[in-house]
Amino acid sequence: MNAPTRRITSFHPPPLGYPAEITKTFGRQPISLNLGQECLRIQFTPPITPEADWIAVSFSLAGQEGQCIVPRGVMRMILRIAEPRPRAPMETPVALLLLEMLLNDALTQLEVQLGSVFSLTNIGPPEVGLSDTHIVQMESDEPMRGSLSTAYQIGFFARFGAEESFAGLLVLPRSLLPPLLNLAPPLAAHLPDPPVTASVQIGSIRTTMAELSALAPGYGLVLTAASAQRVTLIAGGRLRASGRLTNSRIFLESSFHPPSPNQLDDWTSMNEAPPASPGKAASEPDDMALEQLQIPLSFELGRITLTLAELRAIGEGHVIEIGSLVERLVSIMANGQRIGEGELVEIGQSLAVRITRIVQE
Repeated sequence: MNAPTRRITSFHPPPLGYPAEITKTFGRQPISLNLGQECLRIQFTPPITPEADWIAVSFSLAGQEGQCIVPRGVMRMILRIAEPRPRAPMETPVALLLLEMLLNDALTQLEVQLGSVFSLTNIGPPEVGLSDTHIVQMESDEPMRGSLSTAYQIGFFARFGAEESFAGLLVLPRSLLPPLLNLAPPLAAHLPDPPVTASVQIGSIRTTMAELSALAPGYGLVLTAASAQRVTLIAGGRLRASGRLTNSRIFLESSFHPPSPNQLDDWTSMNEAPPASPGKAASEPDDMALEQLQIPLSFELGRITLTLAELRAIGEGHVIEIGSLVERLVSIMANGQRIGEGELVEIGQSLAVRITRIVQE
């Protein structure tokens, strides 16, 4: 009888929606701009779609052209900060002059840091339309001037004090992104240090496949002399620290460090392909060769969780409490996989693990 077939469904993750390069501007502390008596705080965000009534301020920097697109009402509010009581409808040259006066300190600092002249060139309807990849495109068939045809679009969120806020869109030529990142504030937050799991191993042995297949509950695997119980802590599957087990405590005799070349060979030897025999393909080992394959077994008393700070601080002389070893479950591990359980026993003058259960996962 044929086994039922399982339907395979392809997974197609959604696209990011904007160039990955601009994500380096996100999640940073606000940029502060003094506008007269007001302070404007700006943070970059993924691109947004401008609405129909938004207006663009065009600028030129280092010979490149860009735009800052904001709601029309926000532009009126900013211009009123510079000129609270305009006597007549404001012409574009006057509005540009007022904006440059209002932003003089910030623009001067920007010019000094970039070594280039910054100038506001126009105020008018946005000249861009959003594409799926957020690369600027003209709404008409005419080519866009300067570098706007391949500019990045970066959203931003701005706040006046604690109440007034608005969103906007920065159209930035690609060549200006690196200097912008150099001037960007530090990240507002970093991911916390992750916890690190350390395995407490009381010993290890090597056995063959033939010997391993013959083991069953009740068998004992001899480790070392009972009077010298040595343990190894392995953090993150890589860093090692050695210690001495006395009653319910581990007395560390070293700090965590990478394995020595010999120890590394022990860990990786099972992943290395054995040399091919002259008369047979390497992909077809005989049964005898498989039975003599060496399998490393380690015996895990448990696991502890450490922070990175604790991992750095732990060294010779540190004491770790692991609790009573009486009736403690010991995990039997083969190449990182738990294959059995056991308990610590003494056989004569030696310490051993008596197998109590075979784990079939």
